[in-house]
Amino acid sequence: MKSGFTFLEVLVALLIAGLVAGVLLHANGVAARARRRADLLDQARLALQCAAADVRLGLPVEDTAAGRVSSASVETESGTNTLLWRRLDVTPAGRPPVRASVCVREQ
Repeated sequence: MKSGFTFLEVLVALLIAGLVAGVLLHANGVAARARRRADLLDQARLALQCAAADVRLGLPVEDTAAGRVSSASVETESGTNTLLWRRLDVTPAGRPPVRASVCVREQ
């Protein structure tokens, strides 16, 4: 009797190794996309903090290196008081497209 592996056993081993490699590559891609999205959301959060500080200080809201900042005025009524809010939206420059928003009370 000869010792060693048959051709079929080698093919099955290669098939299993290929499947494992495919699953690992897919998981790595998913993790990279999640990391990129988290980085973009962090940039958006920082840009929103800067824009909110500008609104509180009465400065004009400008686009930042982290992304495009857009603002809109919103009025709400609380009892007899009408409050004026500034809604700030940040769309970071990059993919995947994410958006972050915050409302800041205007003086």
